[in-house]
Amino acid sequence: MKQKLRKEALEIRKKLSAYEKKELEGKIIGMLISSRDFKSAKTIMLYFPVHNEVDCAIAIEDAMKTGKIVCCPCIEGNEIVAREIGGKLQKSKFGVLEPFDGKIIAPDEIDLVIVPGVAFDRRGGRIGYGQGFYDRFLKKTSAKKIALAYGFQVGRAFANESHDVPVDKIVTEKEIIYCKT
Repeated sequence: MKQKLRKEALEIRKKLSAYEKKELEGKIIGMLISSRDFKSAKTIMLYFPVHNEVDCAIAIEDAMKTGKIVCCPCIEGNEIVAREIGGKLQKSKFGVLEPFDGKIIAPDEIDLVIVPGVAFDRRGGRIGYGQGFYDRFLKKTSAKKIALAYGFQVGRAFANESHDVPVDKIVTEKEIIYCKT
């Protein structure tokens, strides 16, 4: 079932026009930036998008401008390492921009993790790309976990596996979903 949901969500997301994407993203990022979780966090992990994901660039800019420590996920081996943004960015083997020369931020130093995904359910269940990078990282932090998603990415409940880590909230262009796991 997860593979089917992943495929469907990726196909719909791929078909978003540049205008639709920008319009929806503006609403999603606006809701994130104005949230209490974002405003109160001192150290935030955000991501650079791939495959038409919600772009966090404006949130990254806002967080840096307001003096927050901002880090991004970097893939090292089979794990995510959070590196502070500050220097040069380079593309990873997955085509994602990473701050390869930034200071490593320990998972327990992060207050808020902004999580990408392909599909979600209202309980906080998340379907990624199937490699488990985020689940392994999220198990190491007690940070608040907020997913950014287009409304069509949130749908019917699906079975979580023992290694899956749910998110606490999902921000879409229409609402903030408070997840109950």
